[in-house]
Amino acid sequence: MKHVFSIIIMGLSFSLSGQNLPWMHLALDSISSSRLELSSELELGSSGMSNHVFKKLAFGGRLDRELLSEMSENMSEFSSAGAYLDTRFRYSATPDSIKFKRHKSLFLEFGNVTTLNSEFSSGLFHLAFLGNADKLGETLNLGPSDLSFLWFQYAGLGISNNKNGNYASFNLINIQSSIRLGIGNSSLYTGESAETLTLNYDGNLLRSDTLRGEFLNTSGIGVSLNGRYSFCLNKKQDVFSVELRNVGMAVLSNKTSVISADSTLTFSGIDLNELISSDDYLSSITISDSISYERSSGEEQVVLPLDINARYMHKINSSDFIGISLRKFGLSAHRLDAGFDYIHKENEYVSYSIGLSHGGFNKNLRLRLGAHLTYKNWMLYANTNHGLGLFLNKAKGFSLVFGIQRKFNKNS
Repeated sequence: MKHVFSIIIMGLSFSLSGQNLPWMHLALDSISSSRLELSSELELGSSGMSNHVFKKLAFGGRLDRELLSEMSENMSEFSSAGAYLDTRFRYSATPDSIKFKRHKSLFLEFGNVTTLNSEFSSGLFHLAFLGNADKLGETLNLGPSDLSFLWFQYAGLGISNNKNGNYASFNLINIQSSIRLGIGNSSLYTGESAETLTLNYDGNLLRSDTLRGEFLNTSGIGVSLNGRYSFCLNKKQDVFSVELRNVGMAVLSNKTSVISADSTLTFSGIDLNELISSDDYLSSITISDSISYERSSGEEQVVLPLDINARYMHKINSSDFIGISLRKFGLSAHRLDAGFDYIHKENEYVSYSIGLSHGGFNKNLRLRLGAHLTYKNWMLYANTNHGLGLFLNKAKGFSLVFGIQRKFNKNS
């Protein structure tokens, strides 16, 4: 798990970032030339775990047991956690350079997406982070719980309308790693003197993973579609847009491993007499001999995590705007994120926004902040959907978008 969070957090540092900014349409007139853009977006959160856990899992360090105990006591019977990281590189060609229709451009896009989705019981959280020493004579319910991890790259060709921001693209998908773990009605009983452990387990594990190999090794291939459709209302005072990304699926390789288990394991301690009299008593005890499971391999299908974002922008005057947004990832840990933003265009160089949203991975009210800077042929933008989460360890998640764009005019 530590490696999973490390990939998600470190991935942000390898790219610049951004999509779905509230002032996207404010800059439409400024992107009619060839342009190069690097962008990235990270959303991470939980309904039960704080940033203290995320940071320690990603970067290492000692977890505060007192804080973990407090989280466990306040956690509901079932909680969730998730993360979504999308980093990309895009190059758009001008209409003149490709002899295309006016206001239309072709673009090439390459990117990397990492998602983590988990729903877990409070008992599983307690066992994973606090153990079972304080649960003597009690039963920890470990399920139902689910965890899925998906890491893939995409490369696509698309067409965009620089006048209204609409675009559509077709992408080839390379699955780097896909892991899915499902735990059914499972439990762990610890005897009052810790002399007996009884594990009832029911679950399955799917693994198609080249994570330990070289980057871009293939665990599966697929296709996807991305696109945005926008239109103006009220004599171009208002704009409504809908964007869809990762509409597609992939087929995992025939080496994909599936393990299923459903049984009961009882451990009653080590016989001291046999331990003394036998030299190989401990070596004869193996988990694989004790846990009953079935293993198979073959091709499997995986649906890509859909990202749908709808936004309504109202123009108050030439400098002030109001935005209302709805966003949903195709991950069960992510709740529909409803947001409200106030955007102010200070001048031709600077714009900024402030707003509130509710939902997402942590399913609570969050503060949103953003800024947009333009200077000559450069554009820089950054925002967060969880402003306090960037600074508070007790916050249940954080968010960061950051991007840079370079235009190439004929006279530049």
